[in-house]
Amino acid sequence: MNRALHRDYLRELVQDCIGCAACQNVCARDAIRLEDDADGFLKPLIDEESCVGCRACERICPIGKQKSAPCRSGEKTPQPSFYFGWHRDERLRYQSSSGGFVTALAQYVLERGGCVFGVVTEGCRHPRFAMAESLEELAPMRGSKYVQARADGVYRDVRAQLKTGRLVLFSGTPCQVGALYQLLRSRPHNLLSMDIVCHGVPSFHLFRRYLEHIRRAEHVDAEPESVFFRDKRRGWLHYRFGMRLKWTNGHEYYGENGKDVFLRGFLGDDILNRGCYSCRYVGFENRWADFTAADAWEAWTYYEEEPLRAGVSAVVLHTERARCVMPQSACFHSFAVPASQVLRHNPALIANRPFPAHHRYALRVIRSHSLAVYLRRMSSLKRWYRLMGRLRRLPLRLLRWVIAWR
Repeated sequence: MNRALHRDYLRELVQDCIGCAACQNVCARDAIRLEDDADGFLKPLIDEESCVGCRACERICPIGKQKSAPCRSGEKTPQPSFYFGWHRDERLRYQSSSGGFVTALAQYVLERGGCVFGVVTEGCRHPRFAMAESLEELAPMRGSKYVQARADGVYRDVRAQLKTGRLVLFSGTPCQVGALYQLLRSRPHNLLSMDIVCHGVPSFHLFRRYLEHIRRAEHVDAEPESVFFRDKRRGWLHYRFGMRLKWTNGHEYYGENGKDVFLRGFLGDDILNRGCYSCRYVGFENRWADFTAADAWEAWTYYEEEPLRAGVSAVVLHTERARCVMPQSACFHSFAVPASQVLRHNPALIANRPFPAHHRYALRVIRSHSLAVYLRRMSSLKRWYRLMGRLRRLPLRLLRWVIAWR
């Protein structure tokens, strides 16, 4: 395949690109970089001067074909194991999104001289991957990031650390964990991987519109210094988390779940990346990580609320390595639970979100208008869809009523 045909083929893949950055990391000529497209999603751009048409990026790209996870013989378990648990340090649990499992696993790795790769936020820019070698460097990695993270060069850095023999923990979305293993082409004995229950990444335009909205509403003339997408000042029980922004002038904003406009826009699932609606890493047989971490939503309906107040993690173990590591984390209290208690409240583990009929329209509105206009139009549109759905079902209901009456 010559260079022109190769570039044309890659352009066809970009529409469904998930932004995992596997192509950027594998390119030996650094001919690929990730930039926001018109809809606010990270997509690859090819430097035609540097590209030699080696097709390495085409071979590693997960779009269009499902690759099987590289797995040592006997490592993958026939059935995953399910746990609830929480970090024994309540202060760290309040700093975490759920029960602090990621922190506990990272501490296990750091205590053995290893390093941790996770995502940190930088104001109003895309979150990025960083490496932590101490508990202090680990702190910015805590908490969920509801914005697409840049993975430029991180898989190369992980590979370099693995070659030194260090124990390495990599934490990311399922597609990022999959991209890492595709680059490595094996499952090194000194690599632990953890993904999250992810239902998709929102358009970065939503985050920009959100910051503009808060600046006007709060009369803030400053840049955002830090963003906490899952602040638990009111606890974790009954979905009481909220969004917290801290600005460079010291001003703070807090918006609780259900009222904060960013959380409403993100959780509405209308403006996720197109490829996220057909994610190839959904389902236990398609996940490549050793661990999957999630919130133990509705745990308060099964157990007493008091010990759950600061948050509870749901953990899925996929490999024998994960089963060996789990009991060794002394700072994490855990207990086995039925699969139904995890799956019932984390449907994104096993199923994709349906692709919304108004996806293109929603992206166009958020790109061209304010956040308030977007929320108002989406609310009206969804009411219209509900009305049309009821009208379509009306003839069948009338027929049933006539038959029952006769």
